[in-house]
Amino acid sequence: MRRNLLFFLGCALLAVWCSFWLFLTYPKHLNKKTPKLSQRFMSDPNKEMMILFYDFPSYYELASLPSLNCKQKCKFSIQSNLSQSADAIVVFTHDHILGRTKLDLVKRPGQTWIFFAVESPPYSNQNSLRGKSFDWTMTYRLDSDIFFGYIKTSKRATPASASERKTDIERMKESFRKKTKMVAWMVSHCNTESRREKYVEELKRHIQVDVYGGCGTLKCGNWSFCDQMVGRDYKFYLSFENTLCKDYASEKLLKILQKRDTVPIVRGGADYKTVCPPDSVINTADFSSAAELANFLKTLANKEEAYTNMLKWGWEYEVSQPKLPFCELCEKLHEAPMDREPYTDAVKWWNDGTCHRPQDL
Repeated sequence: MRRNLLFFLGCALLAVWCSFWLFLTYPKHLNKKTPKLSQRFMSDPNKEMMILFYDFPSYYELASLPSLNCKQKCKFSIQSNLSQSADAIVVFTHDHILGRTKLDLVKRPGQTWIFFAVESPPYSNQNSLRGKSFDWTMTYRLDSDIFFGYIKTSKRATPASASERKTDIERMKESFRKKTKMVAWMVSHCNTESRREKYVEELKRHIQVDVYGGCGTLKCGNWSFCDQMVGRDYKFYLSFENTLCKDYASEKLLKILQKRDTVPIVRGGADYKTVCPPDSVINTADFSSAAELANFLKTLANKEEAYTNMLKWGWEYEVSQPKLPFCELCEKLHEAPMDREPYTDAVKWWNDGTCHRPQDL
Protein backbone atom coordinates (compact mmCIF):
# COMPACT_ATOMS: atom_id res chain seq x y z
CA MET A 1 0.00 0.00 0.00
CA ARG A 2 2.78 2.37 0.93
CA ARG A 3 4.68 1.45 -2.24
CA ASN A 4 1.65 2.34 -4.42
CA LEU A 5 1.26 5.65 -2.63
CA LEU A 6 4.90 6.56 -3.25
CA PHE A 7 4.52 5.57 -6.92
CA PHE A 8 1.51 7.85 -7.45
CA LEU A 9 3.20 10.70 -5.57
CA GLY A 10 6.27 10.37 -7.80
CA CYS A 11 4.12 10.45 -10.93
CA ALA A 12 2.38 13.60 -9.69
CA LEU A 13 5.68 15.37 -9.01
CA LEU A 14 6.96 14.34 -12.45
CA ALA A 15 3.82 15.77 -14.11
CA VAL A 16 4.22 19.08 -12.26
CA TRP A 17 7.90 19.29 -13.25
CA CYS A 18 7.09 18.54 -16.93
CA SER A 19 4.37 21.20 -17.00
CA PHE A 20 6.75 23.76 -15.51
CA TRP A 21 9.44 22.87 -18.08
CA LEU A 22 6.98 23.22 -20.98
CA PHE A 23 5.87 26.63 -19.68
CA LEU A 24 9.48 27.86 -19.65
CA THR A 25 10.40 26.52 -23.08
CA TYR A 26 7.16 26.99 -25.05
CA PRO A 27 7.76 29.41 -27.98
CA LYS A 28 6.42 32.80 -27.05
CA HIS A 29 5.35 33.69 -30.59
CA LEU A 30 2.79 30.88 -30.61
CA ASN A 31 0.83 32.69 -27.89
CA LYS A 32 0.34 35.80 -30.00
CA LYS A 33 -3.01 36.54 -31.61
CA THR A 34 -3.04 35.70 -35.29
CA PRO A 35 -3.45 38.93 -37.26
CA LYS A 36 -6.56 39.41 -39.34
CA LEU A 37 -6.28 38.80 -43.08
CA SER A 38 -7.02 42.50 -43.68
CA GLN A 39 -3.84 43.52 -41.88
CA ARG A 40 -0.63 43.78 -43.90
CA PHE A 41 2.80 42.80 -42.72
CA MET A 42 5.81 45.09 -43.10
CA SER A 43 6.18 45.75 -46.82
CA ASP A 44 9.33 45.66 -48.87
CA PRO A 45 10.45 49.33 -48.98
CA ASN A 46 11.69 48.80 -52.53
CA LYS A 47 8.41 47.41 -53.79
CA GLU A 48 6.27 49.58 -56.02
CA MET A 49 2.80 49.62 -54.46
CA MET A 50 -0.28 49.67 -56.69
CA ILE A 51 -3.03 52.02 -55.46
CA LEU A 52 -6.39 51.92 -57.22
CA PHE A 53 -8.85 54.82 -57.10
CA TYR A 54 -12.14 53.01 -57.58
CA ASP A 55 -15.30 54.58 -59.05
CA PHE A 56 -14.01 58.16 -58.83
CA PRO A 57 -16.02 60.68 -60.90
CA SER A 58 -14.30 62.26 -63.89
CA TYR A 59 -14.10 65.70 -62.24
CA TYR A 60 -11.25 64.41 -60.07
CA GLU A 61 -9.20 64.28 -63.30
CA LEU A 62 -7.41 61.06 -62.39
CA ALA A 63 -7.16 59.84 -65.99
CA SER A 64 -3.89 61.76 -66.40
CA LEU A 65 -2.16 61.81 -63.06
CA PRO A 66 0.65 64.31 -62.50
CA SER A 67 4.20 63.09 -62.09
CA LEU A 68 4.82 62.54 -58.40
CA ASN A 69 8.07 62.62 -56.49
CA CYS A 70 7.06 60.58 -53.43
CA LYS A 71 9.58 59.22 -50.92
CA GLN A 72 8.28 55.70 -51.52
CA LYS A 73 7.49 53.85 -54.72
CA CYS A 74 3.84 53.73 -55.77
CA LYS A 75 1.83 53.70 -58.96
CA PHE A 76 -1.75 54.88 -59.20
CA SER A 77 -4.57 53.69 -61.41
CA ILE A 78 -8.30 54.06 -62.06
CA GLN A 79 -8.61 50.77 -63.96
CA SER A 80 -11.17 48.74 -62.03
CA ASN A 81 -9.98 45.47 -63.63
CA LEU A 82 -6.81 45.80 -61.51
CA SER A 83 -8.73 45.46 -58.24
CA GLN A 84 -7.36 42.01 -57.40
CA SER A 85 -3.72 42.97 -58.01
CA ALA A 86 -3.89 46.35 -56.21
CA ASP A 87 -2.19 46.69 -52.83
CA ALA A 88 -4.73 49.32 -51.80
CA ILE A 89 -8.10 50.50 -53.10
CA VAL A 90 -9.50 53.96 -52.41
CA VAL A 91 -13.28 53.60 -52.74
CA PHE A 92 -15.42 56.61 -53.67
CA THR A 93 -18.40 56.05 -51.40
CA HIS A 94 -21.21 58.32 -52.63
CA ASP A 95 -23.60 56.05 -54.54
CA HIS A 96 -25.96 58.78 -55.77
CA ILE A 97 -23.21 60.59 -57.69
CA LEU A 98 -22.33 57.35 -59.50
CA GLY A 99 -25.81 55.88 -59.83
CA ARG A 100 -24.39 52.82 -58.05
CA THR A 101 -26.57 50.26 -56.28
CA LYS A 102 -23.96 47.56 -55.60
CA LEU A 103 -20.24 47.55 -54.89
CA ASP A 104 -18.67 45.06 -57.28
CA LEU A 105 -15.49 44.56 -55.32
CA VAL A 106 -14.09 41.55 -53.48
CA LYS A 107 -11.37 42.21 -50.94
CA ARG A 108 -8.42 39.86 -51.18
CA PRO A 109 -6.25 38.93 -48.17
CA GLY A 110 -3.61 41.53 -47.38
CA GLN A 111 -5.30 44.28 -49.39
CA THR A 112 -5.94 47.70 -47.80
CA TRP A 113 -9.29 49.39 -48.41
CA ILE A 114 -9.69 53.14 -47.87
CA PHE A 115 -13.10 54.75 -47.25
CA PHE A 116 -13.26 58.05 -49.22
CA ALA A 117 -16.05 60.53 -48.40
CA VAL A 118 -16.49 64.25 -49.10
CA GLU A 119 -20.25 64.77 -48.71
CA SER A 120 -21.71 65.29 -45.24
CA PRO A 121 -23.49 62.18 -43.83
CA PRO A 122 -27.13 63.22 -44.53
CA TYR A 123 -26.23 63.58 -48.22
CA SER A 124 -23.72 60.73 -48.51
CA ASN A 125 -25.94 57.90 -49.83
CA GLN A 126 -23.65 54.93 -49.15
CA ASN A 127 -26.12 52.03 -49.12
CA SER A 128 -23.91 49.78 -51.27
CA LEU A 129 -21.22 49.92 -48.58
CA ARG A 130 -23.25 49.16 -45.46
CA GLY A 131 -21.59 46.50 -43.36
CA LYS A 132 -18.38 46.66 -45.41
CA SER A 133 -15.05 46.60 -43.60
CA PHE A 134 -12.41 49.24 -44.36
CA ASP A 135 -8.88 49.63 -43.04
CA TRP A 136 -8.45 53.40 -43.31
CA THR A 137 -10.55 56.51 -43.86
CA MET A 138 -9.85 59.49 -46.11
CA THR A 139 -12.36 62.28 -45.45
CA TYR A 140 -12.70 65.89 -44.30
CA ARG A 141 -13.02 64.75 -40.69
CA LEU A 142 -10.01 65.57 -38.56
CA ASP A 143 -10.03 62.09 -37.01
CA SER A 144 -9.62 60.42 -40.42
CA ASP A 145 -6.54 58.30 -41.01
CA ILE A 146 -5.74 60.51 -44.00
CA PHE A 147 -7.24 64.02 -44.11
CA PHE A 148 -8.78 65.32 -47.31
CA GLY A 149 -10.99 68.35 -46.77
CA TYR A 150 -12.15 71.42 -48.62
CA ILE A 151 -9.98 74.00 -46.88
CA LYS A 152 -6.32 73.97 -46.00
CA THR A 153 -5.01 76.85 -43.89
CA SER A 154 -1.27 77.29 -43.59
CA LYS A 155 1.30 79.88 -42.66
CA ARG A 156 2.74 81.79 -45.59
CA ALA A 157 6.32 80.83 -46.37
CA THR A 158 7.13 84.54 -46.39
CA PRO A 159 4.84 86.97 -44.55
CA ALA A 160 3.81 90.13 -46.37
CA SER A 161 6.45 92.81 -46.29
CA ALA A 162 5.88 96.25 -44.80
CA SER A 163 5.38 97.80 -48.24
CA GLU A 164 2.97 95.03 -49.27
CA ARG A 165 0.96 95.56 -46.09
CA LYS A 166 0.78 99.29 -46.69
CA THR A 167 -0.52 98.78 -50.23
CA ASP A 168 -2.98 96.13 -49.12
CA ILE A 169 -4.46 98.16 -46.27
CA GLU A 170 -5.06 101.07 -48.63
CA ARG A 171 -6.82 98.70 -51.03
CA MET A 172 -9.00 97.32 -48.21
CA LYS A 173 -9.93 100.79 -46.96
CA GLU A 174 -10.87 101.96 -50.44
CA SER A 175 -12.96 98.81 -50.96
CA PHE A 176 -14.68 99.30 -47.59
CA ARG A 177 -15.71 102.86 -48.45
CA LYS A 178 -17.22 101.78 -51.78
CA LYS A 179 -19.37 98.99 -50.33
CA THR A 180 -23.01 100.03 -50.10
CA LYS A 181 -24.78 96.81 -49.05
CA MET A 182 -24.71 94.60 -45.99
CA VAL A 183 -25.20 90.84 -46.40
CA ALA A 184 -25.35 88.62 -49.49
CA TRP A 185 -26.24 84.96 -49.88
CA MET A 186 -26.20 82.86 -53.05
CA VAL A 187 -28.06 79.59 -52.71
CA SER A 188 -29.99 77.04 -54.74
CA HIS A 189 -30.56 74.27 -52.15
CA CYS A 190 -33.54 75.67 -50.28
CA ASN A 191 -34.67 73.06 -47.74
CA THR A 192 -31.79 71.74 -45.70
CA GLU A 193 -30.97 69.59 -42.69
CA SER A 194 -29.36 72.58 -40.98
CA ARG A 195 -32.48 74.71 -41.57
CA ARG A 196 -30.19 77.54 -42.59
CA GLU A 197 -33.07 79.04 -44.59
CA LYS A 198 -35.01 79.50 -41.34
CA TYR A 199 -32.05 81.23 -39.71
CA VAL A 200 -31.77 83.60 -42.67
CA GLU A 201 -35.48 84.42 -42.45
CA GLU A 202 -34.95 85.46 -38.84
CA LEU A 203 -31.80 87.40 -39.69
CA LYS A 204 -33.64 89.34 -42.42
CA ARG A 205 -35.98 90.73 -39.78
CA HIS A 206 -33.06 92.67 -38.30
CA ILE A 207 -30.68 93.48 -41.17
CA GLN A 208 -30.58 93.70 -44.96
CA VAL A 209 -29.88 90.24 -46.48
CA ASP A 210 -30.01 89.90 -50.26
CA VAL A 211 -30.62 86.32 -51.42
CA TYR A 212 -29.58 85.38 -54.96
CA GLY A 213 -30.27 82.20 -56.90
CA GLY A 214 -33.00 79.58 -56.79
CA CYS A 215 -33.93 80.29 -53.16
CA GLY A 216 -34.17 84.06 -53.48
CA THR A 217 -35.77 86.79 -55.52
CA LEU A 218 -32.56 88.32 -56.90
CA LYS A 219 -30.57 87.32 -59.98
CA CYS A 220 -27.11 88.43 -61.05
CA GLY A 221 -26.28 86.55 -64.24
CA ASN A 222 -23.34 84.14 -64.34
CA TRP A 223 -21.51 83.08 -61.19
CA SER A 224 -18.30 84.86 -62.16
CA PHE A 225 -20.12 88.18 -62.33
CA CYS A 226 -21.89 87.36 -59.06
CA ASP A 227 -18.60 86.79 -57.26
CA GLN A 228 -17.26 90.14 -58.46
CA MET A 229 -20.47 91.89 -57.48
CA VAL A 230 -20.41 90.46 -53.95
CA GLY A 231 -16.79 91.49 -53.40
CA ARG A 232 -17.46 94.97 -54.69
CA ASP A 233 -20.81 95.79 -53.07
CA TYR A 234 -21.25 93.70 -49.90
CA LYS A 235 -19.53 93.79 -46.54
CA PHE A 236 -20.61 90.31 -45.47
CA TYR A 237 -21.39 86.98 -47.10
CA LEU A 238 -23.28 84.00 -45.62
CA SER A 239 -21.26 80.77 -45.80
CA PHE A 240 -23.93 78.56 -44.25
CA GLU A 241 -23.64 74.78 -44.54
CA ASN A 242 -26.58 72.56 -45.46
CA THR A 243 -25.81 70.27 -42.50
CA LEU A 244 -24.36 70.71 -39.02
CA CYS A 245 -21.85 67.87 -39.08
CA LYS A 246 -18.54 67.23 -37.39
CA ASP A 247 -15.66 69.09 -39.10
CA TYR A 248 -17.73 69.86 -42.23
CA ALA A 249 -16.77 73.13 -43.92
CA SER A 250 -17.28 73.16 -47.68
CA GLU A 251 -15.94 74.95 -50.72
CA LYS A 252 -18.48 77.77 -50.24
CA LEU A 253 -16.32 79.14 -47.45
CA LEU A 254 -13.06 78.49 -49.27
CA LYS A 255 -14.08 80.62 -52.24
CA ILE A 256 -15.00 83.66 -50.18
CA LEU A 257 -11.82 83.38 -48.09
CA GLN A 258 -9.63 83.16 -51.16
CA LYS A 259 -11.02 86.42 -52.53
CA ARG A 260 -10.41 88.22 -49.21
CA ASP A 261 -12.61 91.19 -50.00
CA THR A 262 -15.74 90.32 -47.99
CA VAL A 263 -16.05 89.01 -44.43
CA PRO A 264 -17.72 85.56 -44.30
CA ILE A 265 -20.37 84.66 -41.72
CA VAL A 266 -20.28 80.93 -40.99
CA ARG A 267 -22.81 78.48 -39.63
CA GLY A 268 -21.91 74.81 -39.52
CA GLY A 269 -20.50 71.94 -37.49
CA ALA A 270 -16.80 72.61 -37.98
CA ASP A 271 -14.36 74.07 -35.48
CA TYR A 272 -13.74 77.21 -37.49
CA LYS A 273 -10.84 78.27 -35.27
CA THR A 274 -9.04 75.16 -36.54
CA VAL A 275 -10.24 75.29 -40.14
CA CYS A 276 -9.80 79.01 -40.88
CA PRO A 277 -7.09 81.63 -40.36
CA PRO A 278 -7.31 83.55 -37.07
CA ASP A 279 -9.99 86.27 -36.91
CA SER A 280 -11.14 85.66 -40.49
CA VAL A 281 -14.80 84.68 -40.00
CA ILE A 282 -17.85 85.58 -37.92
CA ASN A 283 -19.47 82.50 -36.41
CA THR A 284 -23.22 82.50 -35.68
CA ALA A 285 -22.49 80.12 -32.79
CA ASP A 286 -20.88 83.03 -30.94
CA PHE A 287 -24.23 84.85 -30.72
CA SER A 288 -27.32 83.97 -28.71
CA SER A 289 -29.68 84.90 -31.53
CA ALA A 290 -29.91 86.18 -35.09
CA ALA A 291 -30.90 89.55 -33.66
CA GLU A 292 -27.69 89.76 -31.62
CA LEU A 293 -25.66 88.82 -34.70
CA ALA A 294 -27.42 91.54 -36.72
CA ASN A 295 -26.57 94.19 -34.13
CA PHE A 296 -22.92 93.14 -34.20
CA LEU A 297 -22.82 93.31 -38.01
CA LYS A 298 -24.34 96.79 -38.03
CA THR A 299 -21.69 98.01 -35.60
CA LEU A 300 -18.82 96.38 -37.48
CA ALA A 301 -20.08 97.71 -40.82
CA ASN A 302 -19.53 101.26 -39.55
CA LYS A 303 -16.02 100.71 -38.16
CA GLU A 304 -13.47 100.78 -40.94
CA GLU A 305 -10.48 99.70 -38.88
CA ALA A 306 -12.27 96.83 -37.13
CA TYR A 307 -13.67 95.61 -40.44
CA THR A 308 -10.38 95.71 -42.33
CA ASN A 309 -8.64 93.97 -39.42
CA MET A 310 -10.71 90.90 -40.31
CA LEU A 311 -9.07 90.81 -43.75
CA LYS A 312 -5.47 91.22 -42.60
CA TRP A 313 -5.02 87.49 -41.96
CA GLY A 314 -3.77 87.22 -45.55
CA TRP A 315 -0.53 88.88 -44.49
CA GLU A 316 0.44 85.83 -42.42
CA TYR A 317 -1.73 82.98 -43.72
CA GLU A 318 -3.01 81.48 -46.94
CA VAL A 319 -5.92 79.17 -47.75
CA SER A 320 -6.13 76.61 -50.52
CA GLN A 321 -8.08 73.57 -51.61
CA PRO A 322 -6.10 70.46 -50.65
CA LYS A 323 -5.00 68.16 -53.45
CA LEU A 324 -5.51 64.43 -53.24
CA PRO A 325 -2.79 63.20 -50.83
CA PHE A 326 -1.12 60.73 -53.19
CA CYS A 327 2.27 60.70 -51.51
CA GLU A 328 0.89 60.58 -47.97
CA LEU A 329 -1.16 57.55 -48.96
CA CYS A 330 1.85 55.95 -50.63
CA GLU A 331 4.10 56.44 -47.61
CA LYS A 332 1.43 55.17 -45.23
CA LEU A 333 1.03 52.05 -47.30
CA HIS A 334 4.77 51.34 -47.01
CA GLU A 335 4.73 51.65 -43.23
CA ALA A 336 4.25 48.79 -40.77
CA PRO A 337 0.62 47.76 -40.30
CA MET A 338 -1.46 49.40 -37.61
CA ASP A 339 -2.30 47.33 -34.53
CA ARG A 340 -5.86 48.61 -34.17
CA GLU A 341 -8.89 46.85 -35.58
CA PRO A 342 -10.27 47.91 -38.98
CA TYR A 343 -13.56 49.80 -39.37
CA THR A 344 -15.92 46.82 -39.45
CA ASP A 345 -18.74 49.09 -40.63
CA ALA A 346 -17.31 52.32 -42.01
CA VAL A 347 -20.71 53.69 -43.00
CA LYS A 348 -21.80 53.43 -39.37
CA TRP A 349 -18.60 55.21 -38.27
CA TRP A 350 -19.33 57.96 -40.79
CA ASN A 351 -22.96 58.48 -39.84
CA ASP A 352 -23.59 57.68 -36.19
CA GLY A 353 -23.55 60.68 -33.87
CA THR A 354 -21.64 62.98 -36.22
CA CYS A 355 -24.38 65.52 -37.04
CA HIS A 356 -26.83 67.47 -34.91
CA ARG A 357 -30.03 69.41 -35.29
CA PRO A 358 -29.88 73.23 -35.03
CA GLN A 359 -30.07 74.70 -31.55
CA ASP A 360 -30.33 78.38 -32.58
CA LEU A 361 -33.85 78.52 -33.96
